[in-house]
Amino acid sequence: MEKKYITDSVKEYLESINTNYAIMISGEWGCGKTYFIKDKVFELIKGNSQYPIYISLTGVDSEKSIEEKILNTLIRFIPKNRM
Repeated sequence: MEKKYITDSVKEYLESINTNYAIMISGEWGCGKTYFIKDKVFELIKGNSQYPIYISLTGVDSEKSIEEKILNTLIRFIPKNRM
């Protein structure tokens, strides 16, 4: 998949009011997916006044595990005086 196609898809996704889908980037191990996401896609998201998070799904075997990873990442953003 071309990088411009991915970034254009992300821009369209961010500009949509309601979405009922996710964007998945696939490729062989070591082809630079994580680098591209963190270097290019995160910048698009930040430019849209949002803050991206990154979780790895390596070793995940259930929806509950995904939920736990997301919550464990998000909890870092809650100010200590609000917990």
